[in-house]
Amino acid sequence: MMCHAYQGGRNVLLTANGVDDELMKWHSMLPPKNNVHFSVEILFPEAVFVALSAPELYL
Repeated sequence: MMCHAYQGGRNVLLTANGVDDELMKWHSMLPPKNNVHFSVEILFPEAVFVALSAPELYL
């Protein structure tokens, strides 16, 4: 569980992308009806420390 504490929480948000049955029939394809948005919550001071302690990885 320490790995999850370091990485922060993970969030998943489903949003409608505006595709309805008529549009799917017009395009002759089956796209998903929802978009998936992933986000992570990290501690900003830890992210700055990691970026400053290993600058060659981020340049």
